[in-house]
Amino acid sequence: MINYGVVFFRNTTPSPDSTIIITGVGRSGTSMLAAVLEAFGLNLGEYDPYIYEDFEIGYAIRYFFDDIRAQIIEKRNAAFPRWGFKFPTLQNHLFPPEIHKFRNPRLVVMSRDIAAVANRINLSEKDMGLSDTWAALKEANRQETDLLRFLELGECPTAFFSYEKFLAFPSECVNILAAFTGIKITPEQQIKAVKRVVANNPGYIGTFHG
Repeated sequence: MINYGVVFFRNTTPSPDSTIIITGVGRSGTSMLAAVLEAFGLNLGEYDPYIYEDFEIGYAIRYFFDDIRAQIIEKRNAAFPRWGFKFPTLQNHLFPPEIHKFRNPRLVVMSRDIAAVANRINLSEKDMGLSDTWAALKEANRQETDLLRFLELGECPTAFFSYEKFLAFPSECVNILAAFTGIKITPEQQIKAVKRVVANNPGYIGTFHG
């Protein structure tokens, strides 16, 4: 049996009225996951190209504005039977039980080789005049550990993808993602989604390091 690098936690039959939450350690490939889901037709809010982080809900979560977050959830639930958003390092901004403030949450998580994540952290710090490779490795490891703890305590359906395996088996992983989220995609959407599976997307790199 081929290993597509996907681990499921508490997987259940997807509900048609669910919230798809994309997260992972920062710089692990969450933007690629979001790009694929956007190709499925999933509403991800308003965002900068290549980043896919919704301004509105991102602001509420990042600064712990719980009342605003609740209002956004109510508004999105009324507008869309199924919607989603991308927020890396979600574990730093929500307590695990708060994941259930979202309607029928389903977590889609990306994991990447720790050395690659550390290098991306180090690259960002160099842009700010800082650099410490060992500290970047420790930070990447700490974030991954905190994320796993969050997933364990959050107790909701989760698909945990490998960035490297997603690149190696794009068609298969796209189909697994569609099945997990319950989104029925057309052949055209499947082709479009597979084309979004790009390593180190130049548009994303240019946004942060151009």
